[in-house]
Amino acid sequence: ESGASLKPTIQIYTGAGKLLRSFQWESNARLVKMGWTNSEKLLCVQDDGVVQVLNVQGELVSSFSFGRECTGVVDAYVWGAGVVVMQAKPRVA
Repeated sequence: ESGASLKPTIQIYTGAGKLLRSFQWESNARLVKMGWTNSEKLLCVQDDGVVQVLNVQGELVSSFSFGRECTGVVDAYVWGAGVVVMQAKPRVA
């Protein structure tokens, strides 16, 4: 279908498998990695270095950026207390 969206659908379930929320990822940036913190916040890391922080209902709580210099994020690791990102190797001028 030519008009079909290629944006991912995010689904959040309880530990018992009950669907809490389903929604389409609306950002224009590519979603690189997602993970839960100890405080039950879902960190959604984008390839542009922006991290969106969602609650267990999938509502945006806050967001932050690793800065203008952080572009081309290719991987990330979310753990109980934080997140770290890996960028693509910058081009040498």
